Amino acid sequence: MGEAEHHYSLKVRIADHGHCTVLTVSGRLDRVSAPVMTAYVDAVWDGTPGPHLVLDLRRVTGCDYYGAGVFAHMVYRAEQRPQAAIVLVGIGGRVQRMLSRTGLVQKFAHAASLKQACAALAAPPVGAGAAERQHLNRLS
Repeated sequence: MGEAEHHYSLKVRIADHGHCTVLTVSGRLDRVSAPVMTAYVDAVWDGTPGPHLVLDLRRVTGCDYYGAGVFAHMVYRAEQRPQAAIVLVGIGGRVQRMLSRTGLVQKFAHAASLKQACAALAAPPVGAGAAERQHLNRLS
């Protein structure tokens, strides 16, 4: 798909893997960049069936409450589409602390690597939801 960099140090690369879309994010998720990140998520969400999203967050350098709002937005969108799946890769440090502080960390599946996340989403069983999330969390 593509890559974009903005003057406020958020960089998003979008890659279509057929069965899932990977958003590789680097920089800060904060008051300035959160609306841009939300727009990327919405564009991918609205443009793909499912959707099955993998967010590679290994290069995210910071996350404030506005950044956490992006994740809350994803939870809301996922609740509207039961077939949706979102897997976070590489949450740690500031991102994990913020998601834990806001209670959002347990709302997402986690994987230790992009390879694991994409493989898990390759052919998810119908209605996997919570069971799939637990399986992915055990992988990380």
